[in-house]
Amino acid sequence: MTTVTYEAAGHRLRIAGGCHRGDNPTLQEALGTCAELAGSHLIVDLTAVTEIDQQVANDLVAAARRSRASGGTIALVRKHGTPVDDALAAAETAATGPGHRVRRRTPKSQPAPPYTPRSRGTARRGTPPSPGR
Repeated sequence: MTTVTYEAAGHRLRIAGGCHRGDNPTLQEALGTCAELAGSHLIVDLTAVTEIDQQVANDLVAAARRSRASGGTIALVRKHGTPVDDALAAAETAATGPGHRVRRRTPKSQPAPPYTPRSRGTARRGTPPSPGR
């Protein structure tokens, strides 16, 4: 069973539970209504979705692409490395065509690079550092 909740303060549509083909009309109606309420930017939170049908994933990605084409944004937020992430990644790949890489914030196979602070007060080449700085 799919649960759909809209949080107006954050323009966030939260979806929880399993998303099956039978839930698709309800999800599309909620997506359309919430996109109108949110204006040009909507966050669709799929982190609580336990399973998703590929057709539902395809339709969510198509809605995000239509929004982007008209100057808006529908951000699909999900947990990486889950079946939901895999279904959405497959839908994104199918929508963009073979050979096109979909940009992800952090790839599943690579951890984020460690933070390395830069030193301050480094003198320019050929000039000694100023005393007291």
